[in-house]
Amino acid sequence: MDFTQPQKAAQHGLQAVARFDQLTLKYQGESRGGTANARTPDGDVDVSSFTLGVNYWATRHLRVSVNYGYYALPSSSAISSLHEVSARVGVQF
Repeated sequence: MDFTQPQKAAQHGLQAVARFDQLTLKYQGESRGGTANARTPDGDVDVSSFTLGVNYWATRHLRVSVNYGYYALPSSSAISSLHEVSARVGVQF
């Protein structure tokens, strides 16, 4: 840090992001030992997620993020989709 130089103006930044994920697997609760339980939700797991987000850097040390997530679940589950909105403030020292 050079105190003889004037302070630089804060840099602002805006970033739009998108992300797609997919998870496919087969779950068997008793596969590592034990006995089968009728209440264990065994079977195929197939989840797809799509997320959109915006990151705003107010200063070099302060970031604000807002995200929207959509999760598509298999048609055999009780819930066919989930939606999520999240916000985060990041401070770096």
